[in-house]
Amino acid sequence: MWQSVSRLLSEYWGETYTITEKEELPGGDIHRARKVSNGEKEVFIKYDTRDILPIFTAESDQLAMLAKSHTVRVPEVYGVGYDRDNSFFTVAVPSSETVRCPSCLLSGSAVGETPSMERSASVWSRF
Repeated sequence: MWQSVSRLLSEYWGETYTITEKEELPGGDIHRARKVSNGEKEVFIKYDTRDILPIFTAESDQLAMLAKSHTVRVPEVYGVGYDRDNSFFTVAVPSSETVRCPSCLLSGSAVGETPSMERSASVWSRF
C-alpha cells in the first residue's frame, strides 16, 4: 500500500515523495490512520480494506464541496487510492495553528467528544 500512497502523492506534487516516517495514530474507531512524512511534508492517511474505496471517494467529494462553500476550513485533499488489498484517503495534516481563539478550540474539542445530538445541548451550554 505504501508504494501506492507514495505514487499518488508524487503525482499530486509533481515530485518524488518517498515515505521515510510512519506514525500509527490511535483512536480510529472505524478506519486505521497514520501520519506519514518524507522528512518535509506530513500527510494524514486513513486506510481500510479495498471495498471501502467508495466511502473514501465520497468523503473526498464532500470535503471538496465544503471547501468551495468558503464557510468552514477543511483539510486539503491530496487524493484517494487503492492497491490490491487496501484503499486509502490522503489529506493535509490538520494544524493546531489554524485555530486562533482558545474558546474555538475548546468548542471543537467538546463537539468532538459528544457524538450524540441529545448530548450536544449540554456541550454548548459550557460556552
